[in-house]
Amino acid sequence: IYKNLIRTMKKDGKFYQAQKVLKQMELDGMILDTEVYNIVLSTFKKNGNAFESLNLLKDMNSKHVIPDFLTYQSIIISCAEAGMWKEVSQVIQQMESDDIAPDVSIFTALIRAYGKGAQWEEAIRTLDTMRARNILPNQLSYNAAISACASNMRHKEAVSLFKEMKAANIARDIRSYNSVIYACRGQGKVDSAFEILEEMHGDNILPDVVTYNSLLSVCKTGGFWEESLEILKQMKVQSVKPNFTTYQTVIETCESGRKIDLATSLWEEMKEKGLLEKDKTNA
Repeated sequence: IYKNLIRTMKKDGKFYQAQKVLKQMELDGMILDTEVYNIVLSTFKKNGNAFESLNLLKDMNSKHVIPDFLTYQSIIISCAEAGMWKEVSQVIQQMESDDIAPDVSIFTALIRAYGKGAQWEEAIRTLDTMRARNILPNQLSYNAAISACASNMRHKEAVSLFKEMKAANIARDIRSYNSVIYACRGQGKVDSAFEILEEMHGDNILPDVVTYNSLLSVCKTGGFWEESLEILKQMKVQSVKPNFTTYQTVIETCESGRKIDLATSLWEEMKEKGLLEKDKTNA
């Protein structure tokens, strides 16, 4: 009954309630086994509760409940989403000390953690570590590494990984393209960004609002206001709906180019579309 109750809470994202049920099970004198902990941890993983996950691992250790692969995977993913790369590394060490081998999902989570923690060099090194262990990086692994480079404006490294994917016959998806385009913004490499866009079309992958917003970020860095306006037009032609970030970036690019009338016109257009009142987080 308790396990089914926790599973229901997992489905509903009620992680605190799941933790309370776990405590009640203990008070009722029930044995807390690995399966029970894993159900609760999967609830935390779904909601990104890193610290709670780490505390549960400590609780398991203190009660001599043996963690398994799923235990470590849930904890590592929770910590990775929080950018807690040091903690992820430590948990992987404990995992290996328990003779549980990390797989591609574990190393990919580590790469994500490095990316969120501004450790792009370590993210790339992790790909090498995987290969040294005969664990082939997959699409998610490369996407995480490219994203790590993009977040830290490492254009050269991002493009290198992007090309490496193709050479390894690993399919590149829209996230691969969006991340490598976004990486171009560091040095305002507009030509490179548009070349990647053309390659994207060649792979029959349709650009989305994130693609165009990434392109606009590159144009903004380089001060290319005319190109920004052209991208905005192209979005409308392709039926890709501009969002708050789209307009904000184009307006700022026009302002930096001293095209105040254009910026004002776009602000009015943005206001008419009601974007000033909408959620501004869909970059």
